Amino acid sequence: LLPILPDWRGRAFHQDERLRERDVELVGFRREGLPYLNVLSVYTFDEKRTRQYTDYWCDICSIPMYEIKECECCQGPIRLRFRPGKLPSYAVPTK
Repeated sequence: LLPILPDWRGRAFHQDERLRERDVELVGFRREGLPYLNVLSVYTFDEKRTRQYTDYWCDICSIPMYEIKECECCQGPIRLRFRPGKLPSYAVPTK
């Protein structure tokens, strides 16, 4: 088990129950001497096992965000967004 660093990207798992108890692939890194995984991007899977890039989105401002909160621009609501996506070419899966 790796604890997730609760920073700008990792906080989503602490704040949004919809991201818990589901299969995910995380792109991130670890710093020597620290036990945390620093998450850079989140991929979840739909019911057909299609990989989905996962973030939050403001439909008014068209701004992606990475934790659940009001839009940083208009202060309006945001939604959890899923878009089909591949892992970046630099991501090397580990177990």
